[in-house]
Amino acid sequence: MATLATIIIAFAGGFLAAIRELPNRAIAQTQAAVQAKCYFSPQGGCTDALIDQLAAARHSIELEGYALTSQPIADALTAAHRRGVDVTLVLDAAQTSEHREQARKLVRAGLPVYLDARHAIADNRVILIDEQVIITGTFNFTPAAESENAENLLILRDQPQLQAAYERDFRTHLSHSQRYDGN
Repeated sequence: MATLATIIIAFAGGFLAAIRELPNRAIAQTQAAVQAKCYFSPQGGCTDALIDQLAAARHSIELEGYALTSQPIADALTAAHRRGVDVTLVLDAAQTSEHREQARKLVRAGLPVYLDARHAIADNRVILIDEQVIITGTFNFTPAAESENAENLLILRDQPQLQAAYERDFRTHLSHSQRYDGN
């Protein structure tokens, strides 16, 4: 009888320990499955993190943005294009001509830039890289977003379902946007 009681107590103790450990394991598995990094501005390194991701691109970059006035980001997009990366941009059409300097430079460098005029504001802030990386958040692709505004940038990697949803949305906006000729 004492042996049976010892076995039951040992089993129960092991069972309870395993139950206590389950939430920790689940958290660890969730953290391992979601590869994410976040950045906050002002002065939180959002632009540098974004440029690092653009520099690592090997096949494709798809950018949807309300505005693109950041010279370093435009330079990183141009550099990716020169490396042979397929770069496509969809920007808000309502931006006035004085806010299109970087878009004009990108068009002159040979990058396809499209303007989305279907919506009151095309306020997406998304970059898709190599069908593996999603960059999103409130971070506008502007100097003020890094140095003055309170904004955030989220970089997700290897999330195929989210990636597919963002890719579909990008294609939807691209399909109704007009190619910008730089004028």
